[in-house]
Amino acid sequence: MDPLADLLTDRFTAARPRLRAIAVRMVGADADAALDEARRRLAAEDADAWLAAFVARVCLDRLRGRLGAETAGGAPAADSLGLAVMVVLETLAADERLAFVLRELFAVGYGEIAAVLGVGEGEARALAERARRRVRG
Repeated sequence: MDPLADLLTDRFTAARPRLRAIAVRMVGADADAALDEARRRLAAEDADAWLAAFVARVCLDRLRGRLGAETAGGAPAADSLGLAVMVVLETLAADERLAFVLRELFAVGYGEIAAVLGVGEGEARALAERARRRVRG
């Protein structure tokens, strides 16, 4: 068994009361169903893929924060262009945005993108292509 997966499962179990409180605030009566789904996904996920997705989301948040801080302080024109790109990326769904950034900026393969997003490779390819079309449009 994967020790990291075991650790994540143990942490999920220990944090369940706090996670349930968050879920109740977000989805109300569906909180227990959301927790059950999250636990199933966590158990089914490859721990490395889960960590890669987590790190990718943190990095996107940091890029978004850095860009906001730079433009707030009177950024040069290059940063304004970066802000424009961020505005366009914000129009994409989260999975599309992640697929687009991983593929177009970091040349990550569709198989790896699929693992990060927890989807099939064909769906990862479709998400990246749909995002590419929307960004170009």
